[in-house]
Amino acid sequence: MKLYYLTLSFWLFISCVYGQETVVKSSQLDFVIKEKFHVLKSDKVIKHGEYLAKNNKTLIAQGNYDHGKRVGYWSFSNVTGKLIQSYNYNSNKLMYTDTSDSKDLKYSFEQLPKENDTINYPVKIGGFHYGLAPLVNEQDKLIKKLFQELLDGKTLEFLHIFSVDTGGKLFKHEVFITGNNINKSYILTDNNFDDEFKKFVPAKINHNPVECKVYVRATVNMVTETATRALN
Repeated sequence: MKLYYLTLSFWLFISCVYGQETVVKSSQLDFVIKEKFHVLKSDKVIKHGEYLAKNNKTLIAQGNYDHGKRVGYWSFSNVTGKLIQSYNYNSNKLMYTDTSDSKDLKYSFEQLPKENDTINYPVKIGGFHYGLAPLVNEQDKLIKKLFQELLDGKTLEFLHIFSVDTGGKLFKHEVFITGNNINKSYILTDNNFDDEFKKFVPAKINHNPVECKVYVRATVNMVTETATRALN
């Protein structure tokens, strides 16, 4: 009897969330990730229902929206299809994470840790390949700008610095570009991404949330207008 009750409750929840008419849309999140999702038929801007994202043919993100808000359990995988993260948006809790794909990331803290402090590094919800790489690939518009400055044939280093507040909100994205007598810096707005996409699990020192910065390096070979990219 208890099992029947739970099953009925789950069915009622699904009916409530997804009972409205929706249509399926697809878009490019970045140059390799394609999204497929449902939107309200009455307002095609609002995501409502199942969401999938694939890197080429590999599923790297799966979850559900309720009127534009992520709900329930979302799963995230790397480009080989290995599960690297599970996040519960109802409780705002990271259920599982494998940070091996993010081992080369660097961090700094607004509050300098002491020798015996307990440190919890920030975690990008979505992992590296779904959560961070699309933000890094926003540099494409900078690449086009640099081509206009006759930098074709150059190899440049891009250092992305993501500033994250104590609530896990990305509030600043800086890019420093060096190489071949180039030394430039830019602020990226990341307007193509909603706030939930840009969310982090905040860093903590001795279990207290702290402001931090996350560093990602990328090498760009300016050999053609579609530049060769290598994250490191």
